[in-house]
This record gives sequence, structure tokens and C-alpha cells, in this order.
Amino acid sequence: MMNREEAISFFLDTIYSNDSNLVLTDEEIKRIEKFYKENHKIDEEYEEYLQKNYEIIGCIEKIRSGNYELEKQYNSGKSLQRSILSECNYIETLAKIFKLNKCIDFDRSPLNSLPVECRNFLNSGQQTYSAARYLFYSTRNPNIFIFQYGNPAEGDAEIIINNNKIKLEFKKREAKAGESDLYYDEHGKLILTDNFEEKTPELIKFVEQFNNETNLISEIGHNYRDKFDEQELIDAALCYFSRKNIDIYVSATKENELIALEPDILNAHLNDGSRIVSTRGSEIRTTGRNGKQLVLDGLFNKIMKEFDAEYLPDEMIKVKMNPNIEIKNSSGSSEPGRVKFNKFFYVKYEKAILENDYVIFKRKDVNQLNPTISVHITLDVSKKEIIDYFNNL
Repeated sequence: MMNREEAISFFLDTIYSNDSNLVLTDEEIKRIEKFYKENHKIDEEYEEYLQKNYEIIGCIEKIRSGNYELEKQYNSGKSLQRSILSECNYIETLAKIFKLNKCIDFDRSPLNSLPVECRNFLNSGQQTYSAARYLFYSTRNPNIFIFQYGNPAEGDAEIIINNNKIKLEFKKREAKAGESDLYYDEHGKLILTDNFEEKTPELIKFVEQFNNETNLISEIGHNYRDKFDEQELIDAALCYFSRKNIDIYVSATKENELIALEPDILNAHLNDGSRIVSTRGSEIRTTGRNGKQLVLDGLFNKIMKEFDAEYLPDEMIKVKMNPNIEIKNSSGSSEPGRVKFNKFFYVKYEKAILENDYVIFKRKDVNQLNPTISVHITLDVSKKEIIDYFNNL
């Protein structure tokens, strides 16, 4: 029997001693995402929908859980989850490497249909059945199987090797080690909430640095980027992996080769002094994805004055369209979702009236985007360079 350290070593050795080319290239994943975004109106059965593009069929059928995810989101009329197809591609590549030829979708299969080894693992309380989406296994080797999860708090997946659980986190080559919304006062200074300090204490120093050097109002339209100490960013990324109890960070190289690394690799350097994983691009974004009701009244009034806004009865505002007013699609959709003013303030599309080159809306419907903070991690080396690094240790 293997112990846990031996299981992790076996997992890493298997990946680096075998062909780990991704089942689909990053470019093929992007083509599927683009096709779905442009064609996901439900007016036909899923199989008929796929017939619109034979190339997409040939790709999506190669990643089994990805095909299930695409079908589920299509049938429910929803956008694809961010990066879900890349995660499914990494899982399928792991399944190829470990020769796991069976895939079970838990939404379609009862617990008693699972192989006995997998059932015993779930029944042992080491993981919950409800958290898992898919199972990859082989009838020839019941000692190795993979659970793919749908709850971010659980990690992306776990591979079980001789009853040892190894928790995996999937990250694209350029990714974020977490992203958190930030809040602010009427002067544009960021606020450290109790929730933020409790959940992400490693990011407090970066918020304080921002507040010491600038404010949100001064930075609107720009991101506060590449201004933090690199080692402090590395430490923050390590805290992220530690908090989630991640054993292995799985990513892919520019050459579309899957790699797997223990998180402490973030501290490693090659012989030329360059890092295996960099933190460039780490930033405080002035405009994230989420929003809240209007707080910066003074800034909004200033922008409306610059737009020559007309104030109508019932707190209605009328503004002529201009280059600083954008109609933006909902995330992952080809349907309009917001009317944005100066990239920061917005009104939901359904609450705006568009007529004769003007947009009309109620002041009470105006929202503003929350800034966010994120530590970026980018894999900068090839699989061969990683192998050489470990051989030289």
C-alpha cells in the first residue's frame, strides 16, 4: 500500500514520464466557447444544435464531461461557466494519462451504479456525493479514479490513488489565484471589511498600499497593476492554495502540454534567475464584474454634466449616445446586459430606454461596478524546462 506522499510522487512521475499533450488545444477550446456564445439560443434539440458545426462536434465529443456541461447549459439556456471547458479538458487529459476509460455523470447515474471502490470512498465520508459532478475510472485498475467537482470550495477535482486523496486545482496558463470584490467610501478610498480581512488577510497589505498612493476616483478607467512586491504576491498565492488545501496545481504550457506542480513551486527559479511561475499582471481593477447601488454621487454628477445630460420629471435622465457610453453583452452571452457610462456606472439593459440615439433611465436604477483585487499566476516555462529543473535539484 502507498502512503499519501508516495501517491503524490506516483501522480507526478506518471505525468512527467508520459505524453501529456492536451486532448484539445487551447485554440480548440476557444472555438467551442465562441460557437456556444454565438449560437446558444434554445430552438432545437442539443444534437441538432451541434450539427451546425461539424468541427465543434469532433472537438467537444473528445472531452466527455465538457460535452455533458455544454449540453446541460444549453438545455437550461445559461451561459457556460468561466473556464469550465478548460477544466474538463485537463480532466480528460489526466484520464488519458492514467487510462481511465469510463466517465459517469452523477446527474444521470444513481449512487449504486458507481464502482464499489468509488462508492466506498464516498460512503467513508471523505467526500460528499452531492459535491461531485463526474467520475472517471477504469474497470481494469480500480485503485485509481478521479472525481470532478462543481463547488469551488471543494477544489476542482480529486484523484484517488490507492485510497489516498490528492486535491487538484486547475488553472489556465494565465490565471488568477483568487479574486475578491472591494468596497469603497465616497472619497474613493477602499474599505477593508471584516469579511475581507477574515477571508483574505494576505491581501490587506495591497489594499493599504493602494490607499496610501491613490484612490478609486483618480484611477477610474485604469487598473492599478504591476506595482506590488513580487515575493509578497508569491506569498499571497501560496496562502490561496493553502487555504483551499490544494495538493497539486494543474496547468498547461504554451505548447499545450499538461503539467502538475506542488504549490511551493511558486518560489522556484530556473538557473537563469527567471521564475517557473510569475505574478505579473497582479492588480486592483477599478471595474470588476459585480456592482452595487450608486455611492459616488459626485463623480456620477460630474460625468453626467460632461455628457450634457437632460434631467426629466420623475428623476429620469436623458443622455445622447457617445463613445463613452457602451452597450455591453451579459457575461458569456451574445445578448445585451448593461448600458455603461464611462466604464464605471451602468444601468441594466432592461431598465434603459433606447430611442433616437438617446438613452433614458431612472437615477435610482444606476449602479456602479465594484473594484476587485487579484493575484495573477502565469506558467512561463515548458514541460521540458520543468523536468530539467527537477533533474538538476
